[in-house]
Amino acid sequence: MSYSNFDFLKSNFSELFHLAKDTEDMISTDPIAAMINIQQIMRNVIHYIVGNTGLATRDLHMDGVIHYLWKNKLIADQMYEVFREIELFDSRESEILIDPSNIEHHFFRMHDFTVWFYKTYVDDAFVPNAFINPFIKESSPLVMRQETEIELIAQLIKIDGTVHKGEWVDSLKKLDNYVIINYENGERYEGQITKKMKHGRGIYTWVDGTVYIGYWRHDLEHGYGEKLYANGDIYRGYWKNGAFEAQGTYVWKNGQSYEGQWKDGLEHGYGIKTTAKGIKTRGFWTYGEFGYLADQLNDASN
Repeated sequence: MSYSNFDFLKSNFSELFHLAKDTEDMISTDPIAAMINIQQIMRNVIHYIVGNTGLATRDLHMDGVIHYLWKNKLIADQMYEVFREIELFDSRESEILIDPSNIEHHFFRMHDFTVWFYKTYVDDAFVPNAFINPFIKESSPLVMRQETEIELIAQLIKIDGTVHKGEWVDSLKKLDNYVIINYENGERYEGQITKKMKHGRGIYTWVDGTVYIGYWRHDLEHGYGEKLYANGDIYRGYWKNGAFEAQGTYVWKNGQSYEGQWKDGLEHGYGIKTTAKGIKTRGFWTYGEFGYLADQLNDASN
């Protein structure tokens, strides 16, 4: 049975789950069809929200419903802008005019939205699983097996920051294109390499003691990986072209943490930030800037 990032919808919203899973499966091969599905996912979830709030939207077209929900503070500002873009998408446009990366962006945001919807209207204690990036799986065959190896990587870095590399190093030695490179500046790479670039699974150690254990693509962290920084901070999660992406958790040395969605290395989407004293803030971020409390959305819907 294949894993889907939308498995949490299966029990309560089976039709929505199958629509979301189909979208996930086709997004790398048929982005326009995927975008049409994303549009339908958005509309279906909005209908659920309207049904739970009792708002009078019967005579409004979907763009009007989106505006009405935003006006009544049931959706955050950044989600309002995303929804309008999705609703105004026209599948009749030439494929030349449609940016696939923008469709990927909308897919990530729609996942954020369904997670928020589920936490808000079904189970406020729900915690989503680590996000498996479908674009990374399609674009790099070397990381196709990363889903089954995430647990192994996670075992290598303890909460106290201790790195246990032995088990993973032993598994690396059995892979094709395995090398050990000791750089002149004192840094070291042990893992797979393609065309003289770090590509596949590997461990990199910087001269200051920072260690990254995970997947690489064209010399950049790409896929699931964990980085233990020299200052004691730790990041566990997904990367894209060297930056935090999709789902991940960053833990600062002082005990503060952020668990949630990332984009271009910044908090972006739904997330939970916890202070060193354990105080949690749940809400939405836009490129590192906090935008809206999830609790405020809950209050507005009551």
